[in-house]
Amino acid sequence: MTPKTIRMIRLAYGMTQNEFADRLGCSRQLVTMIERGERRLSRKMRARLEYVFNLDANKIETIQRLRGMFEGGEFT
Repeated sequence: MTPKTIRMIRLAYGMTQNEFADRLGCSRQLVTMIERGERRLSRKMRARLEYVFNLDANKIETIQRLRGMFEGGEFT
């Protein structure tokens, strides 16, 4: 899961970094570093993210595909 995908998940839920961090049980600073690519998402944190937001492989793939479409200009 890429940093941009994690950010897109947070934004899709309309959450601030503080709210997202609270739901995941971590600090806002950690969320910031993960979204910037300064820290990797640990296996434990990934599992927590998938559990809290009910994400499975198909949902994650769809989010990544949509992100690519927006970045690729297909929706402009």
